Amino acid sequence: MVNADKVKRKLPSLLSDDSITDKVIHARHNRLQYRLRQLKKKNPAKFNTLLNKLVADVSEVEKTLEDTA
Repeated sequence: MVNADKVKRKLPSLLSDDSITDKVIHARHNRLQYRLRQLKKKNPAKFNTLLNKLVADVSEVEKTLEDTA
């Protein structure tokens, strides 16, 4: 079962493709966090819709992996 709160917390890390130990990549990670907070603040319906789609996709991947195992 996919935890929506955990996905919400990990979303900036999921969107970045590198480790955040580098200064530039860390700044990009912080910018992503800020932009997600602004989207949630200014358009919560859109944020929740996108989050629900993401959780559904992750759940589908998880179910597929369980079925193949």
